[in-house]
Amino acid sequence: GGYTCSCAAGYRLNANGRDCDDIDECATQMDCCQGNCSNTAGGDRCSCADGFYLDADGCRCLDIQECSLDNGGCEHTCIEEQGSYRCECRHGYAKDRYNSTQCHDINECHPATNTMISPELVPSKSPCDQRCVNSPGSFQCSCKELFRLRDDGRTCKRCPTCETFTQLESLVITLMEEIRVLRSEVNTLKSQQQPQQQQQLQPNAQPISALGPFPDFDGAQ
Repeated sequence: GGYTCSCAAGYRLNANGRDCDDIDECATQMDCCQGNCSNTAGGDRCSCADGFYLDADGCRCLDIQECSLDNGGCEHTCIEEQGSYRCECRHGYAKDRYNSTQCHDINECHPATNTMISPELVPSKSPCDQRCVNSPGSFQCSCKELFRLRDDGRTCKRCPTCETFTQLESLVITLMEEIRVLRSEVNTLKSQQQPQQQQQLQPNAQPISALGPFPDFDGAQ
């Protein structure tokens, strides 16, 4: 008679024929793990790097789609990356200097007020030549009187015709005011003259009762 030794799954028989040694599946590439393989007694454990999750087959590591859940926590745009993601802001906005998921409007007109964004993203000066009005995600330039905005939408140039137009506009306003005053004076004079005219037209007017009986227009005598 005799005997034969055997080992459980995950082990192999030692050369002495009696002892069982653990098989390092990770070292021998017997495991299907595509992530981080950790050998255990009689088996192994597969894990995935940050930003990935282990598939149901226990082998594959799949990318976590962070943007699909609550936009990844991003205030504006969420962009998927391999094993990660990042938040981006719309044009005219910049990330909060302490929280990359939040965005702040860039005040191009008053750069000193941009205290919540990174200094390197703050414009050094206003983009407008003369006047600048900030708006959410944008800004608008305009020019002072007698100047006109160039095609670049930022710089101003002197406008000779604007000066003439301004003078004419001022003259028209003055004339309209004078006309209004004259019209008011004319209406006042009319209201004062109307009672006098009525008295001149009827100097001998008598009450109707003093004119005597009226003729009978029905033919009665």
